[in-house]
Amino acid sequence: MTQAKKTVEEVALEAALREYPELTRYKVSPRLTYRWGFSKGYAAAKAERRWIPVTERLPEKNGVYEAWSRGRAISVRYHQEYGFSEAGEVTHWCELDEGPEYD
Repeated sequence: MTQAKKTVEEVALEAALREYPELTRYKVSPRLTYRWGFSKGYAAAKAERRWIPVTERLPEKNGVYEAWSRGRAISVRYHQEYGFSEAGEVTHWCELDEGPEYD
C-alpha cells in the first residue's frame, strides 16, 4: 500500500505539534501553527546544510557541489585530482540539495 503524499501545510502542522504538543489544548489559528512548523523545518534544514571552508576540508568524492566564489554561490564540479572547475577562487563549498521527487 502506497502512502499518500502530504501537503506542505500537513507537514508544517505535524512539525509544530511535535515541538509544541500543548497546541492541541488551545485554539490556535492554523496560520500561526503552520508558521511555527515552517520555522522549525527551516532551522533544521539550515543546521544540516553548512558552508565548509576549503581551508577546513575538501569534498571526499568527485561530483557537483555548490561553491562560494567571487562573492556569489555557484554550482561547480569537483575532481579530487584537479580540484574545482571554477576558474576563480572557491572559498567555501557545500553539498547540493537532493532536489524534488517526481512520480
